[in-house]
Amino acid sequence: MPPWLGQTNHKLYQARLVLDKARQCSDDAVLQDALETSALYLTHDAYISYLNELYELAGGSSMVSSLDEAMEQTRLIIGEMRELDSVRRDSFGWLATLLRQVEECRRPQQSKPRATEPAPAKLIALAAVSDNTERGEEIAGWRQSLSDLIDRQRENRQES
Repeated sequence: MPPWLGQTNHKLYQARLVLDKARQCSDDAVLQDALETSALYLTHDAYISYLNELYELAGGSSMVSSLDEAMEQTRLIIGEMRELDSVRRDSFGWLATLLRQVEECRRPQQSKPRATEPAPAKLIALAAVSDNTERGEEIAGWRQSLSDLIDRQRENRQES
């Protein structure tokens, strides 16, 4: 098995495990957020690993950290790269959203202005759990979409 293929599969698997654990921690919003953020980064790592898998197939010999870099550094832009580029350019699509979320997580969070009256702790906890549940499902969807795209592209290569 080529090294990038194994690495891609491993990162997708780890992201799924972390998301499963995050679902079990719904009573601890801080832990759930940490696990979901980890799953987001692992999904992104799987994407980067897959880019390197494709880059290697196209004859690249070094490591790349973005699709643009892979497409600039190779003489042969393979169909899988073109498809990923098309998916990425859909600004409302899953891949563009995933990449934006990773960038947002890397930036420091801005402090929110204090409300004049503190909200009851129970309402804050419910809002945090609800937001985290939605976020976790969104990340799980991106991970699954990436996994499906990779599986389909790999199957197409085997048929060729």
